[in-house]
Amino acid sequence: MHRGWSNRDGANVDTVWVLAFRIEDGKIKEARNFSYDQAAADSFFWQAYQLKPLPDRLAN
Repeated sequence: MHRGWSNRDGANVDTVWVLAFRIEDGKIKEARNFSYDQAAADSFFWQAYQLKPLPDRLAN
């Protein structure tokens, strides 16, 4: 567990995150980061980073 916080262009987040690891043959094969407060994390990222226009986000 770790505390993650940031502020960017007026957007703020301060929450706890948990990292879950998948280990194979003694090596980390995958890591996933989970937020204690996913709604706060979503709000921060949506405010801090602009999405590309919809056509540019769609797969060909």
